[in-house]
Amino acid sequence: MKTVEGHQVKDSLRKYLMAEQKGLCCYCCRSLTMDRTHIEHLKARSSYPEKSMDYHNMTLSCNSRRTCDIQKQNWYDETLFVSPVAADCEIHFGFYEDGRIYGNDEAAEETILRLNLNDNALVQARKQQYENCLLMAEEMGEEFVLAEYLEENIDGNLPAFADMIAYFYAKGHFNSGLFETDS
Repeated sequence: MKTVEGHQVKDSLRKYLMAEQKGLCCYCCRSLTMDRTHIEHLKARSSYPEKSMDYHNMTLSCNSRRTCDIQKQNWYDETLFVSPVAADCEIHFGFYEDGRIYGNDEAAEETILRLNLNDNALVQARKQQYENCLLMAEEMGEEFVLAEYLEENIDGNLPAFADMIAYFYAKGHFNSGLFETDS
């Protein structure tokens, strides 16, 4: 039976997780809103009931029906799941300019597959964000990309796909020197 207190606790938990995750889905890095999130248990409650109330087992996921926790369901494999809360999570993944994500190891590849992180709509959204950053870098400079796409806004949130933009920023994709032309 659901209670008012239970809803209040869940809402408070969502607020804490939202702030901790800087407004991004733990899996795909889409922007989240409070009313379009799901409290995700990294280790499924059905298989790990002792972890059901463990804060370190909870994250926020988007409500996409085609990706992320909806696709993951109760899957958890200690050796084949790259946890989004792992300190080294980002080193397991890379991105292509066309918006696809790839894994640097077997666990990352399996995680991408299980969570459907190369879903066409998600790939197109990442590609559009990458292209927006390229355009902004060309027009405004790489400092603009850093300020607008990799730094928290006034609410403490990051823009969608900040992980991908950080990946390409580190590789010099938005370097102002790349856009200079001979006059």
